[in-house]
This record gives sequence, structure tokens and C-alpha cells, in this order.
Amino acid sequence: MPNANVVIDLSHFNGKVNLQRAASAGIVGAIHKATQGTAAVIPPNWPAYTLWQYTDGHHGNPPHAVDGIGACDRDLYEGTEDDLTTRWATGSLA
Repeated sequence: MPNANVVIDLSHFNGKVNLQRAASAGIVGAIHKATQGTAAVIPPNWPAYTLWQYTDGHHGNPPHAVDGIGACDRDLYEGTEDDLTTRWATGSLA
């Protein structure tokens, strides 16, 4: 199976992001890990977050661990589990 190189990580990018131009260039997703802590930090000109990595498994709010894995990165979805499942399955997680 070929790898798809269509997601960008903007975690250390502090400028304005033109998501329409990125989409025109073939980008289908963006990750912005702004913080691991007590509140999500939303970058300039972004309306909200979809997934927020709130811990690296050691720092940030609990829970830090997953049974069978242990300490790991954990993300919070802004919505219901059913909504996340539907959006993930249809490819509309943006």
C-alpha cells in the first residue's frame, strides 16, 4: 500500500495559514499540537479545534495511560464519540 503524504503538522508554525491554498496543493489534513496542558490553544484564524493532544502520556491533564498500552499521547475530540466515528469513516474529519 502506498503512503499518502497529504497531512501537514503546523505545531511550530506561527504565521497565518491559508488552508484553501494548502488544499489546492493536495493537503487534506492539518495537525496543530499547540499545547499539552489544561486548555487547548487555537491558532490565529482557526475557528476551533477538532482534536487536541492534551498529554504526551506524562504531562497535561489525566488520563495519561490506556489499558494494554500504558502512558501515551492522548487526544480529545470536540464532539461526541458517534460524531467522531461517523466523520472518521466518511473522511470528513477536518
